[in-house]
Amino acid sequence: MKKLLFISLILLIVNSAFTQVTYTFTGTGNWTDTANWENGFVPPGVLLPGSTIIINPAGNGECVLNKPQTITYGATFILQPDKKLKITGSLFMAPVIPLYKLHGLGFSPYYDGQNPGFQSQISEQQIAYLIQRVALYTNWIRSYGSTHGLEKIGVNAHRQDLKVAAGAWLDSNMANNQTEIANLISMGLAGEIDVAVVGSEVLLRGDLTKSQLIGYITQVKAALPNIPVTTADIYQTFLSHPDLVSAVDVLYVHIYPFWERKSINCATYLIDKVYTNLQTISQGKEIVVAETGWPSEGESEGLAVPSPVNASTFFLHFTSWAKTKQVKYFYFEAFDETWKGTTREGLRGAHWGIWEKNAGVLKPGMDSVFNGVTISDNWILDTAAILADTPSIAFTFVPPLGVQQDVQGIVKGVLPFDYKVAVYIYANCGWYPKPTYAEPFTLLQCDGSFICHINDIYETILRAYLLPVSFNPGGNSIPIEVAEQNAIAMTEVLRPATFVANLITYDANNITQTTAESGGNITCDGGAAITARGVCWNTTGDPNITADLKTSDGSGIGFFYSNITGLNPNTTYYVKAYATNSAGTAYGSEKIFTTASALPPHRHIKKVLIE
Repeated sequence: MKKLLFISLILLIVNSAFTQVTYTFTGTGNWTDTANWENGFVPPGVLLPGSTIIINPAGNGECVLNKPQTITYGATFILQPDKKLKITGSLFMAPVIPLYKLHGLGFSPYYDGQNPGFQSQISEQQIAYLIQRVALYTNWIRSYGSTHGLEKIGVNAHRQDLKVAAGAWLDSNMANNQTEIANLISMGLAGEIDVAVVGSEVLLRGDLTKSQLIGYITQVKAALPNIPVTTADIYQTFLSHPDLVSAVDVLYVHIYPFWERKSINCATYLIDKVYTNLQTISQGKEIVVAETGWPSEGESEGLAVPSPVNASTFFLHFTSWAKTKQVKYFYFEAFDETWKGTTREGLRGAHWGIWEKNAGVLKPGMDSVFNGVTISDNWILDTAAILADTPSIAFTFVPPLGVQQDVQGIVKGVLPFDYKVAVYIYANCGWYPKPTYAEPFTLLQCDGSFICHINDIYETILRAYLLPVSFNPGGNSIPIEVAEQNAIAMTEVLRPATFVANLITYDANNITQTTAESGGNITCDGGAAITARGVCWNTTGDPNITADLKTSDGSGIGFFYSNITGLNPNTTYYVKAYATNSAGTAYGSEKIFTTASALPPHRHIKKVLIE
């Protein structure tokens, strides 16, 4: 550690003495091929301060770093946007000595092409290199498994003066579970770990029963009486299972404002609220935020939007909160992991790291935390100002009919985390909870705002009820009558129609000299009641209800029949079905028919009797 510090200080002092040189990769293929670099100059294995490497492969090509490369402090490494860098050797970015160290980091040592689901074997050399990359930035690391090479994390972390919360990965495979547990115990007996974490989110996934999990915890506690033993899971699991709280030595809880669809401005409010609630059920045991974080890319989750700015903002906000509250934590995670982008998390799963994948560069904005920046309180609500308003709820945005967007609203006069919203739409003569039967409630943001995915684009009536967060009558579908009886406020909106109806025209039949029958079928009302329907016709084509004759055949959707009268014999007519709602009049396809010819004049025949 002292040697690294000395080297970094020397680099700081001599930085200005080095000549600035830029090396630009413009070809495709191996790093060591001189033809891939401008003017044939391949950068030295240790890039000195003041120099720059720019990776800008030609077209869709890629740069393959097939050798060890070190970027010293004061040098610059730039990977141009949308360009590819593949590392088959190694890339080490010599760090600046941070002014602030994290309490802990989630550590998962997988390179591109490696995947725990495929039981990839991780070499000790790779583990040692990746631990070295983070050793100056954190005091602890947390691992997630004890097989396939991961059992070497503890000993290598201790060599770098890091403490280790070592995990045994548990799932529904009992044979694998026992191997994980045995290895975890061996690591503990060898003095290679400081906390034993028996399983991660096991109960959330439903891989084991609670009694099975507690059995594993008990087994490890008996084998390692001098090491704290716990399990890690989402905070809701601990809130709802006091016997699990009793079974562990310390609470390792996961709190993710992102997965709870909180906006970046409200994320730390949730952290603080949850932590306060956990203190009431912790039985006096220490609470560690074992996972939290924010993705820098990928799909949004409600108002939670992945981006480099939001990821670095949450990093700063959370660590500022943890410093002020003196809370221990493990930030998730050290490096981006490509394999996680193929899981149910989607693309965002591959972008939770503080550093780029394969131990790449520190992401934009993350350095502020390591530079010792701290922001003031951003997690306490102005309770008096909020409660000064009368409890109310209102929609602030309702998408037009036919547009696939979320509805948004605002609640006033209540503490946001003590209440939730139930949204309903009226369709097919009934009320339906949104966003789904299984998820009939929407949580509030810290400012009282909410967002709900309604999915149905043609329903005109929406309602929202403000309910206590404790309201949970059981079952997936909450009848609207039950919500109404327990709500402290309600709002309703009628969406104006913006789409005309969809309908078809029937072929004419029963055609005579002066009459015919036709009609239509209205398959969709366009989101508003059909107030008039029928057929219109003329002899020139493209009939409409304004300029031509028409029938009036009731209202509403479905089938209807029309009697057309007053026609001329032996004449070609053009007919269309029509339907009118508040958005306008829609027409079906045009049909053509010709009336029957007139009968010839009647002739009197005189009978002649021939005798």
